[in-house]
Amino acid sequence: MQRLEKLDDLKWMRLDPNWFVPCAAQGALVIETLQNNPIINMLKTFDCTETRRDITIERLVLKKLGVTVPCHLAAILKPKMEN
Repeated sequence: MQRLEKLDDLKWMRLDPNWFVPCAAQGALVIETLQNNPIINMLKTFDCTETRRDITIERLVLKKLGVTVPCHLAAILKPKMEN
């Protein structure tokens, strides 16, 4: 909602991950369409590269661990610190 500049239209609050443990990919939205749908370019404007990357990592880790039920996993990439 921040990217769409809609935060002022909503009542919201950040949940502290120390007491609120989300499931992998919780809060991510998916819109599917056929490749030849005329609105596909408009839908691409909703894509967030960072969110897509984080969710892909979360799901890959869960798959590698053999997890088949919802569980918490947060994938957050941080810049590598130079020495």
